[in-house]
This record gives sequence, C-alpha cells and structure tokens, in this order.
Amino acid sequence: MDVPGADSSELPDPVIEWYKRGVDRSLIRENRLKTHEERLLSLQGMQAFVEEVRAAGKAMRRRNSLEATAELESIREERR
Repeated sequence: MDVPGADSSELPDPVIEWYKRGVDRSLIRENRLKTHEERLLSLQGMQAFVEEVRAAGKAMRRRNSLEATAELESIREERR
C-alpha cells in the first residue's frame, strides 16, 4: 500500500544540502579520529588562541585611544 509522502524521506532536504555546502566535512572526519583527550586539548588550544586575540585587540584599542587623546591634547595646545 502506498503512503503519500513516504518516498519524501529518501529525498535530500534542500535546506540541509544548502548548509552542507559550507561545511568542510574533512575536518569533522579528522576530529572524529581523535581521542576525547586530544579533542579537549585542541579545544583548550583554540580557547587560549581566542583569549590571546582578544587581549591583543584590547591592547590595540587602548593604545589607539591613548594616541588619539595625545593628538587631541597637542591640537588644543597649538590653538592656545
């Protein structure tokens, strides 16, 4: 007995297929070959990298802010 829509489960979902285009599945396969400990070490390394980038960005913004403040002060002094 044919059930309407029963064959639709065999067809790929176009939304899922669209998202799969942007996923590097080789990285997923590579990660699945790692042990749990190796995955955690990778995650810790990525977290350390993110913290380093954030700290560098914060330092850069602070330096730029100090430079801008100094430049404004020199302009004020020139006007006096």
